[in-house]
Amino acid sequence: MSLFSVPTTATRLQCRERPFSQPIVMYQKWRDLLFLHWAFEPELIQQTLPPGLRVDCFDGQAYVCIVPFFMRDIRPRFLPSVPWSSIIL
Repeated sequence: MSLFSVPTTATRLQCRERPFSQPIVMYQKWRDLLFLHWAFEPELIQQTLPPGLRVDCFDGQAYVCIVPFFMRDIRPRFLPSVPWSSIIL
């Protein structure tokens, strides 16, 4: 696989699988997401990555993304959410 080759569909989907060997310990809800994306030349991004990581490109471009969000109803698995844990300060 070359430095800027496109991963297979199977490789991309494998990252979405939940590791069944790990128990669920916490719950939360993600709210008010914002997706921000900027296109860059892949070579510029590759220079910033540690050894062993490769740029994942789409249509010959690399993207830097920021996704801010709020977490609500944060709680351990078998307990109700703590009211003050979801307050925005």
